[in-house]
Amino acid sequence: MSAEKYDFEEAVPFLCECSKLECMETIRLPLTSYRETRAQGDVFIVREGHNDPNVERIVGSVADYVLVEKFA
Repeated sequence: MSAEKYDFEEAVPFLCECSKLECMETIRLPLTSYRETRAQGDVFIVREGHNDPNVERIVGSVADYVLVEKFA
């Protein structure tokens, strides 16, 4: 990961992980927070308002983004 290579200690920009293929919005969060969330496998980080209640449910909320879990 490039952020590790350059030893980022502050918030890193990540692309929104919503289901909209055309979405190119970014979310800034610490690398450790991103890793912890994505280690859960079925939890994704999306911009607030980008969640789709037809395919996922909100499992957490932080500032300008939400954590969603995809339905099986």
